[in-house]
This record gives sequence, structure tokens and C-alpha cells, in this order.
Amino acid sequence: MKVAVHGIFLAFFLIVQATWLEAIAVFGVKPNLFIIYIVTLSCFCSKKEGAITGFFFGIMLDFVIGKALGLNAVLLLALGFLTAQFCEKVIRKNSVLIVMLITLITSVCYELFYYVVSFVGDLEFKSVFFRTLLPECIYNSLMTLPVYFVIKKLSNRLWVDKGEIIG
Repeated sequence: MKVAVHGIFLAFFLIVQATWLEAIAVFGVKPNLFIIYIVTLSCFCSKKEGAITGFFFGIMLDFVIGKALGLNAVLLLALGFLTAQFCEKVIRKNSVLIVMLITLITSVCYELFYYVVSFVGDLEFKSVFFRTLLPECIYNSLMTLPVYFVIKKLSNRLWVDKGEIIG
């Protein structure tokens, strides 16, 4: 059941990320739904599920809009694994504010690494950081709110009854 739900989210996010997000862009900055989903999901699931989901979401993102094939796959795999590990070891209760803060921090790490690898020497870092990277990370954090509640509701309705508790 989890695989089907992840597949539905993946298809939905691929369509939305590539098309509809232009309508809600703020000063040309769009949220990254893939980061938001992987971080939020990883706060409720195992390290293995976070890593596998991150890898598959990342590889699909690479195929659709990536500049370097495999970069998003590796980054989202690491992000899913490390977030799940952190939430499992450190955080016992995943409140929406904690997940939003984790999304902000992981978005900064992801975006910094992505920009450094993708645009080595091509862009002025200070300009990119304050005009694009930081606003996108804040936007990701704010967009975590609806995704958090959807995943929390799904985890309670679909997986608790089946013995597949996430969180």
C-alpha cells in the first residue's frame, strides 16, 4: 500500500512541480515539493523507507528537470535517510513546527550542495544565496504545513490498521 501511495504522490508532484508551481512562485522562487515530501515522510518512517523513497523521487526529478543525472537521486536518498535517522534518534514526537524547522535546515543543506555542484564558478554565491536559495528554503518550510497534515492523516488511516505504522 505504501508503494502505491508514494507512486501517486510522485506522479502528482512531477506534474505540479513542472507546471502549476509557476502560478504560486514568489519573486520567481518556487518550492521544491520533492524535498518537502521526502523530509516530511522521513519524519514518520524508517531510514530504509526514507532512503528508498528519496532515491526514486530524486531519479524521477533528475529525468524531468535535473541538470546532472543522479545528483537529485543521491541528494534525496541521503536527505531521506539522514532525516529519518535524526527523527528516530532525537525527536520522539513530530510536531508540525519541528518538521517545518527540519525542512528549512535540510532545504538549506540540499540547495547549498546542489548549487555548489551544479554551478561551480558560474554564479556569484552571495547573490544566489539571498535571491534564490534562502527564499526557496523558507518557502519549502512554509509549504510543509499542508503536506505534513496529509502524510500524518495517511499514516494514521492507511498504515496503522495494517501494522505498517510510520511515525
